[in-house]
Amino acid sequence: MTKLIGFFLFSFLLTTYSFAEEPKAPRILYVTSLPGTYHDYVTQREIFQETAKRAGWDVTVIIGSYKTLNQKGVASNNQKPVVRGTTKESIARYERVMAEISAQKPLLERLKEKNYAKGFDAIVYNVCLAHVTDLDATSNMINQTRELGVPAFLIHCSMHTFWSTFKYKDKQKKLMDEWKKKHPDRPFPNWGNFTGVASTGHGPNFPIETKVMIDHPATKGVVDGYITPPTELYNNAYVTPDTVPLLRGTQKWERKQKDGTTKKMESSSVIMWVSPQGKSRVIGLTIGHGDADLRSEGFQRLLIDGVNWMIEEQTKK
Repeated sequence: MTKLIGFFLFSFLLTTYSFAEEPKAPRILYVTSLPGTYHDYVTQREIFQETAKRAGWDVTVIIGSYKTLNQKGVASNNQKPVVRGTTKESIARYERVMAEISAQKPLLERLKEKNYAKGFDAIVYNVCLAHVTDLDATSNMINQTRELGVPAFLIHCSMHTFWSTFKYKDKQKKLMDEWKKKHPDRPFPNWGNFTGVASTGHGPNFPIETKVMIDHPATKGVVDGYITPPTELYNNAYVTPDTVPLLRGTQKWERKQKDGTTKKMESSSVIMWVSPQGKSRVIGLTIGHGDADLRSEGFQRLLIDGVNWMIEEQTKK
């Protein structure tokens, strides 16, 4: 009888274990625009997918296509961009900017779809939409986190996105007036306030020495003094009140003077932080300009630990 009871107990436990649900992989929405004008977003997407596999994430990618560009990287429609400036460099730069804006339209239309992040555990933005002034897209992207409650991890040029909502005061005022007429009961979508640390420019491409500012789960994978590959140090135009700085970066380099001498330069700013945003939060990480940056162990640890921590915190709500 004892053996029979033991057999049934074992069978029950085995059946229970067999039908136990396997833990679901976190669902991550990765938003980028290909191929990138100042960043190689094609390669960076591949690196991210490798990192996501390492982290055990289930990734869905939203991209913007550059099918509207010709082989020279200029908008292939018949509308030629208005040239501002007379030098070849200024003309080429303006053509690149106009081409990028044209190419990003499909992505922006996708990002204006209501609740596009529904069902995902976190969003990772790796985009550069600096000159875009589509406020409906801006507002909807912000709402995915503030109202829908999906945490967002912002990489590098994502901080330099929608500049006209916070950087250029004349353009900001014009946009604010337009928004108020169109949506009098909705707050103006200031992207700098959403990121937590607004950035309006960056330094040269040199390594950055990091300093851990507080003990936090998102930075547990790096040691104090971690040095990045050559990358850009973003400035801190302003920091919103509830934002918590996590990492500070210091960049040192030498600048050649007109008289042939060199001058030692040094700049420092917050490069990673966490900011509460409505029903969820944002983590910003301003390093990540080049491929080597994204492949580095330090960057990947910050990305994985930061995203996983935000997901864990969100499940507590």
